Amino acid sequence: MSGYAKIWTDSYDDKWFVELSALDRGIFWQLIVLAKRNGDTGRLTYRTWNGLADILGADRKTTGKSLRYFHDSEHIKLTEEKKSIIIEIANYHYWQELNAKEHLQKRGKTVEKSTENPLLPEQTIPHQNTPDQSDPARDLVNPIVEQFNSRCRDLPTVKLIAPNSTRYKHLLTRIKEDKERLELTWWNALFDKIAASEYLCGKVKDWRATFDWIVKAENFIKILEGNYDRAGKQQFTHGPNDYVPGYK
Repeated sequence: MSGYAKIWTDSYDDKWFVELSALDRGIFWQLIVLAKRNGDTGRLTYRTWNGLADILGADRKTTGKSLRYFHDSEHIKLTEEKKSIIIEIANYHYWQELNAKEHLQKRGKTVEKSTENPLLPEQTIPHQNTPDQSDPARDLVNPIVEQFNSRCRDLPTVKLIAPNSTRYKHLLTRIKEDKERLELTWWNALFDKIAASEYLCGKVKDWRATFDWIVKAENFIKILEGNYDRAGKQQFTHGPNDYVPGYK
């Protein structure tokens, strides 16, 4: 059990893991442990959602929500087939190798240590989302929210977007879906498009879009495809310069 405890503590060096809720952390690590005990390949197969939920100790709705978030953030691949649910843990060996040095030491192999400062903690295997590395998508979150508040004045203002919140996770996923979305000008054009929509701004019926509604996957794609454009006369594809009011 000491090995799993070591992996658990080292996992807090991973920025994505740290920003999960306590519940999501528990579910994700249960998947790691289950995969280790079932072939050590990072692949798990279950027949039903209810059966999987029972194993994870959560209800079906919570289990599905957590796994779909892991899938959207590309930390697992979730496949639902007619008679099975398949989970493939992305970068599975990274999570196992958090404890790699300890295993090498137990096998009598030499582990290279830094001579610069022997008091430094043992180094873990590098990962693209460690806190010391810049993440362009995360850096863009607050500027995007500021532009939304500035450009979509008919919609409710976003006052807070906490790192562990659902709205933060949804926005981060939308940013990472397309490299063009790493440019703030892309979002400016999107928000101008939304601001020009009479339907989304509550001028057609007694309802207005909210930021949370906009960044949900199923609504986001409909906006891009022009479902809410005024009279179907506005066009927006995948670039900030592709939005031209009145063009069809």
